[in-house]
Amino acid sequence: MTERMTLQEYIAMQAVKKRSKYRNEKTRVDGITFDSQAEARRYSELKALQTAGEVQWFIRQPRFLLQEGFQKGDITFGKIEYVADFLICWADGSITVEDVKGMRTREYRMKRNMFEKRYPTLRLVEVEA
Repeated sequence: MTERMTLQEYIAMQAVKKRSKYRNEKTRVDGITFDSQAEARRYSELKALQTAGEVQWFIRQPRFLLQEGFQKGDITFGKIEYVADFLICWADGSITVEDVKGMRTREYRMKRNMFEKRYPTLRLVEVEA
């Protein structure tokens, strides 16, 4: 005999908040929604460093082209991009790309390798979550 769920049980099950895959919680700071508390904390640190004069400017979510899109026969392949957490220009004029990381996924490691080859003059820094 098969057990069946009632409509009320189904609705209650759907109402349960799903956890993110890596247990990060979206966080809002200055009206900006960040993917994790660690990323929001780093944003606040960078704002403080900018106020102190150690950072000239920084950009959230900069995009870097890793591979152009292309056509092969009748199939179109989309471009591949890497989206970092921050692009930072320090007071001395040096520029770094930062990514706040709790988990280094296979996709991240692959994109990091492609980034390092395509942008040899940029420094990619991983900030621990």
